[in-house]
Amino acid sequence: MDKQFLCLDSPTDFMVGKYISADELKEFINIPCKIKAGVFILCMEGQIRSTINMSELTTSKLNVVTLLPNSRIQIHEISPDILIYFIAFSFDFMCYANFIKSTMGYLLMIYRYPIIKISQNRANLITNFYELLYQYAVYPDILNNKEMIKAIFMMCSQGIAEIYSKNYTSVTNLSRVPKYGIKILYKRA
Repeated sequence: MDKQFLCLDSPTDFMVGKYISADELKEFINIPCKIKAGVFILCMEGQIRSTINMSELTTSKLNVVTLLPNSRIQIHEISPDILIYFIAFSFDFMCYANFIKSTMGYLLMIYRYPIIKISQNRANLITNFYELLYQYAVYPDILNNKEMIKAIFMMCSQGIAEIYSKNYTSVTNLSRVPKYGIKILYKRA
C-alpha cells in the first residue's frame, strides 16, 4: 500500500526552514505522501487544506501541526499568502532519540488531532526559536552532533507536549497508545 505514497524523510538528522509562498509547495499538491520524519510546523499566515492521517483538516494562522513518523498527508489547497516554519527530524534520528518516550502521554492525541491553535505570543516565541535554529543549522559541527540535535528535539517535543497538556486536559483516555500504535510509529518504510 505504501507504494501509492511518495515517501518523504529529512535528508539529514535535523533540518529547519520556512516556506514563504504557495509556489514552494505546489509540487506536493494532490500527491499522497508518507512522512517518515517527525515534523513540527508553525503556520503564521495563510491556510492549507489537507488530509492528514485520513482526516480532512485546515491549517491556518497560529496553528501548530505535528506530524509523527509515518503520518500520511495530502495537500489539497494552499493560499498564496502562506508563511510556515518547520523543523524536521529524520526517521532514523527519531528512533535514536526515542521520541515515543518523550511524548508517550500525548502520542495518540497528537495523531488524532495533529493541528492545535496557539496564542500570538506563543507563536512569536516559536518563530524566534525557529529563526535561531535556522541560523544554527548552517554549522556542520551542529548538524553532526547527535546530542545537540537530541537537545533541540527534546525542546520541540516537550513544547508540543506542554501545548497539548494545556489544551486537552479533559481528554485523558486518549493518551493511552495501544501496543499496535507504537509498532506503526516505528515501522520502517
